[in-house]
Amino acid sequence: MWTRINRRFEQDGLFGFLVKVNRKILNKLWLFYYSSFKNVIVGRNVVIEFGVYIDSCGGKVILGNNTVLRKGAKLITYGGEIKIGNNVTVNHNTIIYGQGGVTIGDGVLIAANCILIPANHRFAADRPIRGQGSTAFGITIGEDVWLGCGVNLLDNTTIEKGVVIAAGSTVTSGCYASYCIYGGTPAKQIGSRV
Repeated sequence: MWTRINRRFEQDGLFGFLVKVNRKILNKLWLFYYSSFKNVIVGRNVVIEFGVYIDSCGGKVILGNNTVLRKGAKLITYGGEIKIGNNVTVNHNTIIYGQGGVTIGDGVLIAANCILIPANHRFAADRPIRGQGSTAFGITIGEDVWLGCGVNLLDNTTIEKGVVIAAGSTVTSGCYASYCIYGGTPAKQIGSRV
């Protein structure tokens, strides 16, 4: 038995060995590491995979019960608040900023490579964009919403309950009605779940 353990240790190194042997223990330590951050509140049975980046940056992050953050997901508040409800999955390489605030309801599925940006630069032609500041109205996502792979969600957007956003869509400001399917750039209604 010790020979087999020593061989695994030599092949994978200490970290790889620990991951294979004690994955449950390491997940609990990883979760404790993130929950110990100031202004990061973590619910019960939350899964935060290795490679997730959470930065409260003077803001606040709230993760509801049974939330899953997959490898490469980034939550960066920039002084705002990111509030994620219960039973939400945020998949690989998704970025959620929090300047104007992001609220995500229960049961939401966010596919890989999505970007949620609750802020926007002002861009009048009379002076440089850099000096004009920005707006930050926020993003609200209702319950039972599915964002397909590569969706870009921009500031001042409200997505009501049951909406599906097709992969690769760009959702601009406005209200998106319950149980409708949207797609395209900018996103327009292409169907209904009812």
